[in-house]
Amino acid sequence: MSLTPDDVLHVARLAALDLPESEIPKLTAELDAIVSYVGQLIELGDRPGEPFVAGPLLAPLRPDQVRATPLYRPPAEFAPEFREGFFLVPRLTALDES
Repeated sequence: MSLTPDDVLHVARLAALDLPESEIPKLTAELDAIVSYVGQLIELGDRPGEPFVAGPLLAPLRPDQVRATPLYRPPAEFAPEFREGFFLVPRLTALDES
C-alpha cells in the first residue's frame, strides 16, 4: 500500500492538524515508510509458537512479610507529643459545632 498526499491531508484533517503545504511531501514519505514497515508483519503470518515473555519464565518469589519500616529517629524524639504509639495533635476548634 502506498500513501498519497491526499491520504496525509485526510489524516491531518481527522487529527485537526494545521499542515503547511511545504510539509506534505516530507510527511507523505515518512508515513508511507511507516505503513510499509508495518505491512511487512503480514508476511509473517500466524505462526504457532511460544508467546513472548519478558524476563525469565520462572522468577523466584520472595515471601510476603509485613515488617515495620525502621525510622532514623524514633517519633518520640521529633514529635511534639507522642504517646502510646500515636501522634497527638492540637484540637481544631474551627471544626467544633457552634
